Amino acid sequence: GMFDQSSMANGAHYAPAAKNPFKATGLMCGNCIFFNAENNQCQIVAGAIEAEAICKLWVIPESLITE
Repeated sequence: GMFDQSSMANGAHYAPAAKNPFKATGLMCGNCIFFNAENNQCQIVAGAIEAEAICKLWVIPESLITE
């Protein structure tokens, strides 16, 4: 099944955009390979996902990271 957005055992440790200190460098859900921008959904984390949010399960191509 999918991970939930909590910090519990089945959680992705999802944090909303307002709490993502890395979004300026491109480390955000919107750049993750699992994110679907058409419906703000993730393939592996349940629920609505903010494009500028963050979670521990991200997989972001190096080409999308700016430092």
